[in-house]
Amino acid sequence: MTAPLSLTFTAWREGPPKRYVTLAELLVRMGDFGMDLTWRVRLYDEGIHPELERAAAGDRIGTLTRDE
Repeated sequence: MTAPLSLTFTAWREGPPKRYVTLAELLVRMGDFGMDLTWRVRLYDEGIHPELERAAAGDRIGTLTRDE
């Protein structure tokens, strides 16, 4: 079995009205555990977007890190 190259998911809160739940909201609700996570960007295609390519070339990104 090989590992998947990507993972996608959607999360919805039942209504009314039914609404999409963002990853940011899920992480905040996880409390300290979600806030202390770090993330690594991996791209499997070139030329997707310059900002994503810079993130993929850098270090891990913290959940609350903002690039300003």
